[in-house]
Amino acid sequence: MKEQTIASYLEELSSAEGLPGGGSGAALIGAMAGALGKMVTGIYGKRKTATNQKKTLQEIGKESETLILTLTELMEADAVAFDEAAVAMRLPHQTKEEEKIRNQRIEAGLEKACMPPFDVMEASLKQLAIMERLTGLKIEGSIVNDIAVGIVFSRTSLEAAFLNVLVNAQMMKDSEHRQKLIERAENLKQTGMNKAEKTYHEVLVYLEQGNWQEVPLQNEGNE
Repeated sequence: MKEQTIASYLEELSSAEGLPGGGSGAALIGAMAGALGKMVTGIYGKRKTATNQKKTLQEIGKESETLILTLTELMEADAVAFDEAAVAMRLPHQTKEEEKIRNQRIEAGLEKACMPPFDVMEASLKQLAIMERLTGLKIEGSIVNDIAVGIVFSRTSLEAAFLNVLVNAQMMKDSEHRQKLIERAENLKQTGMNKAEKTYHEVLVYLEQGNWQEVPLQNEGNE
């Protein structure tokens, strides 16, 4: 999948086969966020004004590069993650023993299908932290817009991956385990959304006013 052209990937994504699907797309969007973060470090690192920040920029660039690779691999992993559950659902279940075995394998398959989306969520949180670090450098110029887009992409990747955890977990019969998976996903999502909202708001103010300001979020002061 890593070697595919954009056109061939989109053709697969739009096919009635359903593989790849939304989870794979979520990973792709996350990888694009990583690419934007790396691009910003490369462009800004060439400026004289970045002389004292080159080490930090190099670190951020390497971290972004790692996340791009991770998320690209997760595009493939998510596309096949549901296979085990799908196979289990086709097992015979005429007798109690057959039904028991089938249900056990479906549960195991569904949990396995939740893992790539969880990994995408974790990677998206790391990418949001990178965007937060880039914002803290108070970079100036049009590349700040790429930071903003990277934040939006990371947030979208996080939310989309959450939905994939949710849809797989909701099919599980073990209500206690299902709830643990959903709560874990909700916590990851909320952590990321809070970070994304704060960082995006700061970047947006810069894009609108042309300078960096400490701007409180609208809901602050109402807590």
